[in-house]
Amino acid sequence: MEDALLKIFDRLSHEDRIRCELVCAEWRRLLLSAWRRTKALDFDTVCPYIDPTNSTVRLQILNSILEKCAGGLQSLVLGQIEVSNIIQNFSKKRELTAEFIECIAQKCPKLRSFIVRRYLIPSVEALAGLYHLPSCLEVLKIEFCRLDVYSPQEGKLAWSIFRSMFEKFTNLRAFSLQGRGSCHGHFILDADLLNYLPASMEMLEISAGQSLKVDNLNFVSGFRNLRILAAQRSHIRNEDLKTLAEYCPAIESVDLSYSRSITDFSHLAQMKKLKSLRLDGNRDYFTDCALLQIAMNCLQLTQLSLDSCARLTVESLREIGRCSLLEFLSLWGLSQVTDAVLLSITNGCGMLQYLDIKYCRKITATGLQGLLKLRNLNELFVSGITDFDEAFVEELSLVTTLTKLEAVDCKVLKIQEIEPIRFPPEIPGIAVARLDC
Repeated sequence: MEDALLKIFDRLSHEDRIRCELVCAEWRRLLLSAWRRTKALDFDTVCPYIDPTNSTVRLQILNSILEKCAGGLQSLVLGQIEVSNIIQNFSKKRELTAEFIECIAQKCPKLRSFIVRRYLIPSVEALAGLYHLPSCLEVLKIEFCRLDVYSPQEGKLAWSIFRSMFEKFTNLRAFSLQGRGSCHGHFILDADLLNYLPASMEMLEISAGQSLKVDNLNFVSGFRNLRILAAQRSHIRNEDLKTLAEYCPAIESVDLSYSRSITDFSHLAQMKKLKSLRLDGNRDYFTDCALLQIAMNCLQLTQLSLDSCARLTVESLREIGRCSLLEFLSLWGLSQVTDAVLLSITNGCGMLQYLDIKYCRKITATGLQGLLKLRNLNELFVSGITDFDEAFVEELSLVTTLTKLEAVDCKVLKIQEIEPIRFPPEIPGIAVARLDC
């Protein structure tokens, strides 16, 4: 009986374990054994109903859970993120205080992965606490947090703290500092700081809003194993793409959205192992020439996002159909996506699961027929395509696995407000948002 209970307890969520501890002393004893075998913890899912602004209670709960894990924890996540709600980063004001970090550093000597999302780091002193995490740390992600750095002097101190961390964590494989606007205050993330990252880097995400002042990629010359680079709104230039292709042969994912200093994207075509590419917002300099080369050479692409790349024409957009492994494609707002382009894509990219063609207004009923070939399609965004109607939804439901549909400003019945609805009512399983103005 005890062995059976142990197997059950091992499969319970952390939140359910805490509830079961209240049943009896015997269950509490068995659950302690399960806690000691715990290697990964997502703290904010354990006690979702605790007041996020009550740092004292949250610290007590964290301390209790980490003591139960008896130093065996290897992965810890604080905070959650929803892509659709990303702008409301700090609405609940969870604080990552110095005491919080000290508790983690003391009770997690084997910690290899630490991820914090949507937290407020209230001072440079709290940030400095991260230095005391164990030296075996391999993953450090600070995503969409607010770092309160109130002056240029504190900004320099924060820069020194990150430098010390990079020098200490010699096994670091993944580093992420992401945010929006001025959420990191006076802190400046520049190429000089990134030079201190260890050669073990495999993933680097530095889309840090206004704090990002990286103007070159010379620091990647030592990252032979780098697979993922995200640097939205960076100031890197054409020669940096050449550096990336030359020194990082394993690169698989690149996000250079809104990189206004790049005028020639053709070096991306040299990255033959590329599987994911995001170039959103490069309105002026991402042209047909670069897209043609990418489509002909990067044949392993599974994800491609070109939202608002306004210079692209039918000539190059049709060639996306060469990327037969594509599962994710976003062409939001591209005026040159015509019926011919869509039919070429649907003929060549039969594995598509996600397709965003919102406000590609030149698409008509003729082009929409190509969607019926996408048998694996799960998510479809067609707002602004006026020929998309309820009859076509019914056709799609018969041949695809569609579970999410956004159809705003299309030929649908009038309603008064935006809301998730199902239409037509007889078609189950397709969630739709719609609005007619």
